[in-house]
Amino acid sequence: MEYELLESIRARDLVDKRFSQLFEEVPLVPKLEKAGEGDTNVKESSIKNLKDYLKLRDEEVYKLKDILKLKNRDTERLNDELLSANIESNLLQERLEKLQQEYDRLIERWLLKAQKEADTMNSHFK
Repeated sequence: MEYELLESIRARDLVDKRFSQLFEEVPLVPKLEKAGEGDTNVKESSIKNLKDYLKLRDEEVYKLKDILKLKNRDTERLNDELLSANIESNLLQERLEKLQQEYDRLIERWLLKAQKEADTMNSHFK
């Protein structure tokens, strides 16, 4: 019960963290040191801040796309390896079944031969 409660609290905290990251505020206007700065400076600063923020996000998107490509490539490689291992396992299973059948036939032949020899020896003693 306590474990489930802790897990739900952790999940809630993770969701809350992701939500806050989604809606973090971009500082449009830097804090003005002088009260008399004009409207043009404020707009230019806002535009510069937005461009910087956009550049950071574009770089982050580019990095995440690279990571995604790498993970997709690794996943594809892993799937190929799993497929080849599965095929190899199937082939080995078939070979095992054939060898098991051959072994069973050899044992049966050997038992028949041993039975014939025993019958022959018994008939000589009678």
